[in-house]
Amino acid sequence: MTKGCCSRPTTSANVVSWPSNGVLRSPNRRRPRTRCGSSTSPSARRPRAAPGGWRGIADYWSTCEFGWHWSPTANQFDAITAVEVAVTEAERLLGHPLVDLCTVDTDTGEIKPAITLVTDNGGPFKSFRFGAFITGQPALTHVRTKVNSPGQNGVRERGFQSLKYERLYLEPIDDPLDLVREAEAFRVEFNTIRPHEAIAWNRPHDVHQGLADPTTPTFPEPQFLPPS
Repeated sequence: MTKGCCSRPTTSANVVSWPSNGVLRSPNRRRPRTRCGSSTSPSARRPRAAPGGWRGIADYWSTCEFGWHWSPTANQFDAITAVEVAVTEAERLLGHPLVDLCTVDTDTGEIKPAITLVTDNGGPFKSFRFGAFITGQPALTHVRTKVNSPGQNGVRERGFQSLKYERLYLEPIDDPLDLVREAEAFRVEFNTIRPHEAIAWNRPHDVHQGLADPTTPTFPEPQFLPPS
């Protein structure tokens, strides 16, 4: 969910997939290949698991990760709650309701949505309840990607991949509290500390709040010492 007229008002949402028993599992890792090209057997380390799942919304323009919704289920109610959590966070960053970004059709008086919510074709996103919820949000309009086309929701997919491979698969996740703690720590780091190449090495929160331009790096100018 973006800020200002210079941003692209497009938002990405997706429910992350996990096994049907509701646990996060680390993939079986293979050891590095030897110099002669032969490979060893897969690592014997068993994948760690913890109950829980998350769903969240990321901004296409700033790549900012809004608050995530945590739940052992993945239904239409979870999808609605995830959007509500993200809207609350986006409005906090903006300092005003999202509806203030909307324009009004002068001929019909109809409010034009300012934010496009992009999701996959999961059942919760096709439910009547979710559709009715979006209809009741004047700032939002909803589109779904093509079936089996995760690349059309690349910002969302890439963000969750970073979360899993750069944090969750590297830490001992023994229970849902560990899962939430590690993931939220990653989200804070992702948004406020870590520079991102996709937005010219700026930080998502700075871009989202208009403190940095996603096309202009903010590295300090190099200082050249005079020759001795």
